[in-house]
Amino acid sequence: MKINPIILFFISILIFASCDDDLYKDITLKGKINGHVEGVFDESENSISKKNVKIEIVNEDISATTDESGKFTLKNVTTGTYDIRFSREDLDNYEIQSVQFLGGETPYVIDEKIVLLQKSTTVPSNLTVTVENETVNFQCYVSPIIPENESRNIIFYVYSDNTVSPENYLYYFVETITEGSILTVDKSLSLFNSYNTDNLHVVAYGYTKGYYNTSFNQNTYLLIPSYIERATGEILYSGLNVNSRSNIVNFTF
Repeated sequence: MKINPIILFFISILIFASCDDDLYKDITLKGKINGHVEGVFDESENSISKKNVKIEIVNEDISATTDESGKFTLKNVTTGTYDIRFSREDLDNYEIQSVQFLGGETPYVIDEKIVLLQKSTTVPSNLTVTVENETVNFQCYVSPIIPENESRNIIFYVYSDNTVSPENYLYYFVETITEGSILTVDKSLSLFNSYNTDNLHVVAYGYTKGYYNTSFNQNTYLLIPSYIERATGEILYSGLNVNSRSNIVNFTF
């Protein structure tokens, strides 16, 4: 019996299709991810070394370090979606999320502008709050001790419970300390009477330089310190360093 070649062709396609998933479901491609750290800045906005920044794929045993120019290559990366973290002991961590990597011979190039900032060394501590008559007094120690002709900045956030943070607050204020190690601030009690509670929490964060950048987050405008490139006005860093955070204090009135 002679089988029609056309029928044989379609039978072959059906057989191939039925086992296609079994043949290829475990096939993945490996490749490289290239990138470049464009800038690394200290807390006075001066450019510092780009070398030895660690780049790692989160939850994977794959990492690399930058060379003098800030370039890096992650090798033997399998097809997948990854979060990529940038870190160095003296810098704030930075993370790029949900990078989709297909693999193959052509390296994937991270085209996001990567700028890293030195951790803040301005640390408020021993924060206390006292309420007397119509005045609320905030006091904290600031390190390092501020010499003449220099200044550091402290931003205070106030909220109704101990989840107070730069993302979770009712009221904030910024103060500059220009000399010494103790910052004392008096605020009118009337500022806090409008929040329908007589029980509030406050936390302080320190930073050295920075302008203010208004960001929209969770239906609230947040005014937060930002490092800005003076020549272009471009924001290089926005946010506050958890390593320069004070204790949280509860106060009632």
